[in-house]
Amino acid sequence: MIQPILSFNNIIQWCSDNIALLSIIVTVISILVTIVSIIASKKKKRQQSSKGVQNAQIPEGLLKQYLNENEIYIQPYITRKGNASKQLLHDFFLKEVFIKESVEPNDVYIIFGDTGSGKTSALVHLFDDYCTQYKQNVPPYPNIRLFSLRDTTIETINDLPDKGSSILLLDALDETASTKDPTEFQQFIECLKALFHDFPRIVITCRPQLFSNQKAADIVTQPQIRTSTGWQQCTELFLEPFNDQQVQDYLDRVFTFRIGNPDRNKAEEIVNKHAYIAIRPLVLKYIKDIVESKRDINTALDLYDIIIENNLRRDLEKIVPNPDEEQLLRWWSITSDVAGYMYRHGKLSVSEQELDSIPSVSQEPQFKQRSMLTRTGDEYHFSHKSYYEYFMAYRFLLRPEEIPEGTLYTMDFALQLYDDLFNAYKERHSIRFAELNNLPVEGIAVSLHEIGSSLDDINHFSEAEPKYQAALELFRELEGKNPGHFINDVAMTLNNLANLHYKTNNHPAAEEKCTEALKICRELAKKDPDAFLPYVAGTLNNLANLHSDINNYTAAEEKYTEALKIRR
Repeated sequence: MIQPILSFNNIIQWCSDNIALLSIIVTVISILVTIVSIIASKKKKRQQSSKGVQNAQIPEGLLKQYLNENEIYIQPYITRKGNASKQLLHDFFLKEVFIKESVEPNDVYIIFGDTGSGKTSALVHLFDDYCTQYKQNVPPYPNIRLFSLRDTTIETINDLPDKGSSILLLDALDETASTKDPTEFQQFIECLKALFHDFPRIVITCRPQLFSNQKAADIVTQPQIRTSTGWQQCTELFLEPFNDQQVQDYLDRVFTFRIGNPDRNKAEEIVNKHAYIAIRPLVLKYIKDIVESKRDINTALDLYDIIIENNLRRDLEKIVPNPDEEQLLRWWSITSDVAGYMYRHGKLSVSEQELDSIPSVSQEPQFKQRSMLTRTGDEYHFSHKSYYEYFMAYRFLLRPEEIPEGTLYTMDFALQLYDDLFNAYKERHSIRFAELNNLPVEGIAVSLHEIGSSLDDINHFSEAEPKYQAALELFRELEGKNPGHFINDVAMTLNNLANLHYKTNNHPAAEEKCTEALKICRELAKKDPDAFLPYVAGTLNNLANLHSDINNYTAAEEKYTEALKIRR
């Protein structure tokens, strides 16, 4: 009889002889089963995250940028206008706004937050939490959609199906192309308000600096939606800065070990010294880069120099190992050219064809789709608007001739960084990319004047005046060092300041500046009457108008008469 190769007794004997090997095999199989189980669980959770929601729509770019595994998210607090008490943003919307039927058929909320305060991140995570909360049970509103107003038209939103059962999340109201023109923006808002009738819940994010005055803010916050109980207004909410505990939680997630970790200690020291970091999730995101840079940090510009340089360097290292300063500056300049193109054409995104039309980009085909730029469909835009405004701050300084071609409407962060550049020049601070670009002294004075003029043109008088004053101070300093070279710039700036004071009814200050400008113009006209007598006549006319407004008719007549004589 043929004996079986393996009998039951043989198997038992083999197992007894190889118990150690069996133990290893069982352990490996157990680990593999656990890993597969975890992966399947995560996949199932993501698949179920919108099971209870019939339609969950969000731009692909936002999902990748804000919901990746490396994204550290701390839920922010919000306050209502006129109410100091704070609530967690997600808890407010998920437990109070989205969860139950409101007396009103339309609830509109606008969340205000400064640059880098985490508005987009909050909206993306709110979207994700809503889908997750209703992955199995039926939600109050079965459709939820998130759009960036930078990339989405009113027509696209208007064509959505099932508007009556949809939550609508709209990000970046301040980044619509129409914000370049106040009149066009008001028309955009009127179209947007018409949509508020159709959606039961609408949440919008925006920077508060979009509105230069209360009248402009009322365009959005008082949409006058007709409801069963009368006319309804938006509920205004404000993102609160991170508190101490939230900052500590954030740092604990970035730096694994808290005690005895020099980088963790350095990060805490920087945060305590610079409150700007503590309240900006965007800046906190780069706290490791900031710590490793070992640079002195005096302003927000210093922080952004580090953030921008590290992003650019990482991009370059994918192409060139150990890039040098010249390569880094070239990459920085190309990105700056993209920002300048957008500014000149009044847009916040460009097509691939437009990108290729920029000479410096066409010479560097590998530049496209780097970390500074994000592609959505056929359009490229800066991955964060503060990056765009960072480059524009430098362009205002280095290329003041570009300023009159656009408007400084909604460019508040760029102006803040520009002020940092100017103050760094005055205090001789080391500013990374200003040094690489050979910071021009005369250019600073000219660009200060041009920025003041641009702000003056759009009636931002309180912001224009300090720019004029700073330009005047610098022109006086330059004239002191180079007599005769900058005196006409002093007179021009005095005249513009006088006109600003006149428009704001500060007649004493207007008369003082105009009188000094007239004195300078008279001296210049003695040396070159053909060139400067027209300026004398113009300044006399301005003074005459001023005297006439304050009922000093004798002085007004005297100035008008002299101006008339010169012109004849």
